[in-house]
Amino acid sequence: MLSAARKYFPKKQNKQQAEQSLSPTLIPTGRLKAVASSAQQRVWLDEQISFNPSRSPALYNIILPLVIKQGSILISSIRSAIVHTLERHAVLRTAVFFNQESGELEQAVQPIIADQNYSFEVTRGAKSLEEIETLLVSEFTTHFAQVEHGLVVRCHLIKMSMNSEDEIEETLHAKDIIIFLIHHIAFDISSVNTFIDTFTGAYDLREPLDSTLQYIDYALYEQNLLADPAENSKINEARRFWSTLMSGYEWYNDYSLIIGTTSKTKVRSGLGHAVSFDLASDLVQAQIECAMSNNVSMFQLGLTCFFVFLYKLCNSNRYDFCVTSATDNRHLPETKTMIGMFVNLLIYRMKIDPVESFTTLMLRTRQLCINVLQHAELSYDKIIDNINNSLPPKIPFHFQYQSVMSSLTYGATEVTKMKDAILKSYSGRDWSHGNGTALNDLSLTMTHDYHRQTTHFIFEYSTDVFDDTMVSTIGRRFQHFLSQIFSTDVDKNQLNQNYDPISKLSILLSEDTDEIPRTVFYRLPSTAYTGKGFIWFC
Repeated sequence: MLSAARKYFPKKQNKQQAEQSLSPTLIPTGRLKAVASSAQQRVWLDEQISFNPSRSPALYNIILPLVIKQGSILISSIRSAIVHTLERHAVLRTAVFFNQESGELEQAVQPIIADQNYSFEVTRGAKSLEEIETLLVSEFTTHFAQVEHGLVVRCHLIKMSMNSEDEIEETLHAKDIIIFLIHHIAFDISSVNTFIDTFTGAYDLREPLDSTLQYIDYALYEQNLLADPAENSKINEARRFWSTLMSGYEWYNDYSLIIGTTSKTKVRSGLGHAVSFDLASDLVQAQIECAMSNNVSMFQLGLTCFFVFLYKLCNSNRYDFCVTSATDNRHLPETKTMIGMFVNLLIYRMKIDPVESFTTLMLRTRQLCINVLQHAELSYDKIIDNINNSLPPKIPFHFQYQSVMSSLTYGATEVTKMKDAILKSYSGRDWSHGNGTALNDLSLTMTHDYHRQTTHFIFEYSTDVFDDTMVSTIGRRFQHFLSQIFSTDVDKNQLNQNYDPISKLSILLSEDTDEIPRTVFYRLPSTAYTGKGFIWFC
């Protein structure tokens, strides 16, 4: 499967491609068929190779649950508005498939055929809050999309009450719920507002904004950028940067074995669990002060902590780490209001020096982030394609930072007014977390609320790699780890960020230190205890 995957995205361009001139800007082309964009290729390839589509839960559904706060909406008008939205944004009815003849992953816009371009369902009858949450999780994790046929949108209506009048009227009222699901291959979080605006505008029969640009135009523009033969082009400068950054990285390191778990297969089930916690208020304040005094962002600070934590999880036996993180990748002004999949995965590689201070490492991380963002236009698949002759294993670690002021969660559109009703996002929960799924072996999401001065952490892990017993303490270990970095309490063995080596940091909990003498005697019964711990956490 891995060797076959390489032919999907050939490294060499033909002469005709190499001689294409670079388009000066993103322009409408009117095309209905093209090579899939890099972001579409990454999602498609991840679903096909990293997971088993026939057994894994849906991992790339984006869910938008809306509740009617006031007024009523005709179901027939909802369906008409959906069709109009699909007509307006062709990517929402675009098939993505592997063309055996060309050897490429392609996309093709499908024609509108009545109500056949999307999935639709109505559930009638009262539902408790628990039942609704269970239904939402089920929708998030259930496969509905037929990507190869261009069916990537689903609408599920929940009528909280049912009577004979409603049966005849087919109308949604206050407290009823509208659930939209859209496959990630055609949609990202930055598309939410445009989707809602188009849908509500179509329902209200408002004149749409004049725009002929489609996502397929962006895919063609991207192909021109990648084919630019000029040595000093920005894309070729990016290729050289990533080649240098990733040179010598051992892609086949099995970190799961180092951390103390066993992974029997490279293909993941997609099943996972999550543990979360809120950081103590005094530590949050210390975080903010640390970031401000060192002129680093909260993302850079959080990434630094994650690098060191991974180093300690690996018993200080690994020094070279790669962590992925997502960026919206909407550099062009024309893409800001487009619907489509633009998100790119960036790789952050850091070699840990155990004798350097936390501050030194943090400043190195800041510079790494600056350099990475300067070359973020090269897509993830092209980064790894540029430095490997075969498809490398998926990077197991992922870090994401979310700010309440510029959140990547689904609560981007809070309240939407229509001519007949007022819609609001259902619940404040980020439905992308805590759904029993895992895209990565281990990921950390850090959410900072600037207004409330709070920081929330979520660890998500693959059940194929980590067992519940081990991960049940990972949140407490990370909390203890952070308290050493940011606490000013001398009783907490705090770290001097500017002078102490990061090797001084520990993720040992009190129960671990109690276990050390017994662990040593058990493993080495003829050796006297010397006070040195042999437990794998350090």
